[in-house]
Amino acid sequence: MAELGLIERETAWAPVLSIGEVLMLDRFLDSEISFIHYLSRRASLEQQIDVEGDEQDLLSVYLTNGFYFDQEALAGQRLFLNNVDWLVRRSKQPRTDRTFVDLPGVHLTSFWLTVVKEVYALSEHLNRFDIIINILNQTPPRRAALERSIRRWRRGESDKAGNLMFAQETIAGRLFSIAVYLVPKPPSELDWHPTARDLAMRILPDVEAADIVVVGIARRSKKSFDALSFFRLGQLRKTKPAEGTLVTDQRA
Repeated sequence: MAELGLIERETAWAPVLSIGEVLMLDRFLDSEISFIHYLSRRASLEQQIDVEGDEQDLLSVYLTNGFYFDQEALAGQRLFLNNVDWLVRRSKQPRTDRTFVDLPGVHLTSFWLTVVKEVYALSEHLNRFDIIINILNQTPPRRAALERSIRRWRRGESDKAGNLMFAQETIAGRLFSIAVYLVPKPPSELDWHPTARDLAMRILPDVEAADIVVVGIARRSKKSFDALSFFRLGQLRKTKPAEGTLVTDQRA
């Protein structure tokens, strides 16, 4: 199940790259998802951290950690990248078929990799890449914390988080949020859409811009998820937060 964003999607923009740099990216990021994710993060990287390095250095960093930075640790610091491009100082024959899930540098557990693959398979979903990028933009500790809570709940264990959990990450002034709604049984499309929309509007305080993925997961379902909606929000009016648990980097 899916839903289009609440406002018109903005025009995407990418960093100014030379032909040689584009060909380098095309060679090493030879899947649709990795190429799009790199460009989306690269476009706002200088707004996220103070970094200096050429495109080869930056691509090598991405191939190492998917541009996962500790923004608090780097606050007020300048990151110099010098001769760290060893990963791209080699020949590589790119694949001709790029319609598969391959995410060099982004470390996903088997659960989240399955989710990404299933979302990617929704070829007619207008926002499938937006949903995937939202998942990839969460920090590994936050994804892991969400997964632990989901697995405990599916085993029938009591969880202090209740039936609503969410993780969020702010990158260059934009909030990326995943809300996981645990339900007793798979919801119908008629019931899911208004519920997902309400959760998307209620879980967040005032923000300038946000991408929100709302995932419904049924306890005894064999699927990785049972319902899915995506919302792109502009300025939000402050509303009463929903009763849920914000998943942080700490172990649950």
